[in-house]
Amino acid sequence: MQGSLYTTYCDVETALGGWTLVASIHENNLNDGGRCTSGDKWSSEQGNYNPSHPDGDGNWNNFVTFGTAASATSEDFKSPAYYNLEASNIMIWHVPN
Repeated sequence: MQGSLYTTYCDVETALGGWTLVASIHENNLNDGGRCTSGDKWSSEQGNYNPSHPDGDGNWNNFVTFGTAASATSEDFKSPAYYNLEASNIMIWHVPN
């Protein structure tokens, strides 16, 4: 997918800059034992967890993209940058819904 254009969010000023938003994860139903719901695209877009299929829909390691950079603060987002960029550092930031 090199040479493809896509929209993402980059910050070149905060904390010495140089970071790109590649994904956001919003688990919709943490109060119900952490079960997936139909909006959880990372765990299972179908809203069901199968112990014999722990990767859900496989979105942690496939080339599927979803959401938009503009809506990443409120819904699941996975940019082509998730698998296109070579990273040297990763930041995980938990923001309660």
